Amino acid sequence: MNRYILKRMEAMIVKHVRLSILFLLIACSFYFLHAEFFNQYNFYAWYWLLLVAGKLFEYLGIIILATPIFEFVNLRRELKKNEQAKKRNQEISRN
Repeated sequence: MNRYILKRMEAMIVKHVRLSILFLLIACSFYFLHAEFFNQYNFYAWYWLLLVAGKLFEYLGIIILATPIFEFVNLRRELKKNEQAKKRNQEISRN
């Protein structure tokens, strides 16, 4: 693969991993607050809000972590199509 594409993919993976870690840490803080409120204060109004917010950030973190994998697969597919198109154009120009 092209060196530029590999650097771009590496930068995207690093960015997505950082965002994913951030979202998972936010989810952990929501879960911690949820446990503290439930154990000490019994605030049922905050119970579901903190639980849903924690789950939301957890899912966002997992989705953001999985995104580079799908992007890499799509990029590989696009590069193969471009290579096939170049070969096809070379064959047409020869004839």
